[in-house]
Amino acid sequence: MAAFNTHDLDHLLGCLSADTPWVTGSDRSRSIAELAKLFESAFTGLSPKLTSKNVVIDGDEVACELSEHLVVDGATASITSPAPFPASPRGVLRGDRRPGP
Repeated sequence: MAAFNTHDLDHLLGCLSADTPWVTGSDRSRSIAELAKLFESAFTGLSPKLTSKNVVIDGDEVACELSEHLVVDGATASITSPAPFPASPRGVLRGDRRPGP
């Protein structure tokens, strides 16, 4: 989350698996190259910041409730949403977000 909030694209992408599928709104990305474009555009145009509201860890599954603050047309907006992340065998979160139970 720190890499996202400081807009450190290299560090953020290094936390994700190479074949990470990612879906947000109308954007769908399936590779690190596609994610790099998505995040770079968001960092430049929206200045997003994340806050973790709740985190639940169960074995190799991690679910968090995230609050995202961003700028849209000059006005600050906030979005709160669930974000489930399965962990990789080496303990690094993958970005393949799956719906919860």
